[in-house]
Amino acid sequence: MAEPSDRILRDLQRRWRPDLLRAGLNPGPGPGLRVTRTQNHARVEATLLRWDGAPADWLANPVAPLPPLSNACIFRVEARHPGLPRSLRVAAEPPRSLARVFAAGDVLTHDTEFDARVRLTGDPGFILAAFNKKTREISRECVDAGLVVDGTLKGELRCERPASLVVWLQKMLDLVRRLAMSTDEVPPRLVRICERHPQPAARADALRQLAALGAEARLWPILRRLVVGPAEVQALLHPLVAEWLAAEPARVAELPEEALLAQLDAASVPVRLAIVERLAVVGTAVALPALRDLAGTFFERGGVRSAARSSLEQVLARTHDRVGGLSVVPEAESGLALVDDDL
Repeated sequence: MAEPSDRILRDLQRRWRPDLLRAGLNPGPGPGLRVTRTQNHARVEATLLRWDGAPADWLANPVAPLPPLSNACIFRVEARHPGLPRSLRVAAEPPRSLARVFAAGDVLTHDTEFDARVRLTGDPGFILAAFNKKTREISRECVDAGLVVDGTLKGELRCERPASLVVWLQKMLDLVRRLAMSTDEVPPRLVRICERHPQPAARADALRQLAALGAEARLWPILRRLVVGPAEVQALLHPLVAEWLAAEPARVAELPEEALLAQLDAASVPVRLAIVERLAVVGTAVALPALRDLAGTFFERGGVRSAARSSLEQVLARTHDRVGGLSVVPEAESGLALVDDDL
């Protein structure tokens, strides 16, 4: 490759600069070929490093006219954004074998092809939320071209035409803006993954990251929608919901019947009491077996047994469930009695 002499630089500027300016890029100071663009807090810069377009016969006799098709240039490029996470690393995965070897700290997006080609490290919750399909597509293109994210998006690009450089610089701006996503967007995006991702492993991973964010009140409204989601999501969500209900039993009023019943066995006495009382309002025939069990046990404390009897009566009255059911007997009598039509 040839270092760009003053003559070459002048000729390249003559060829490239008009197109770059028309594309909205700003020329840099000095005699070299350098352009910048700023867009929504993101800034990208390209500086000519080397000239890769000279045929060997011209290099042997550089006083000859510059060949008309020798436009290939190597640019140093860098895109910045103040919101780009400092811990985020995005780079191409070196091909070692047919199977990707995952190291400690690697974060998966659950896109098999992408994960096999791109290595991501950083905050797992942020990465899972930020790297949606479009972001993965742009990231893959950038790392395939030799660019990396490490504080900034940077590397070297070989371009033969101004239009090619313009496209790459815009692509870089787009990627750093995407990766500068606000942390406030992370929980809602993780919830969408839990609800909609086709792979159970991805939904479970998103839920783990939501749980890692802690029991923040702002997460409760979006997390409670998941308690009637896929079974594997419910299983992971169960301990988190239990933790939040233990801190604030009144939150049972925000959960559907299915979620209340799922929490009933493992809940503490105050939470169990709150659930039983809530079932008196929202319970259907589905809740009857659990209420009957609680109403018939002698081992419940904190008023749970009497509350279960009261809730059972209300649900029975609401559902008119007397087929194969049990009637509630006075507290002084032992256990439960069969109703007449069970005889």
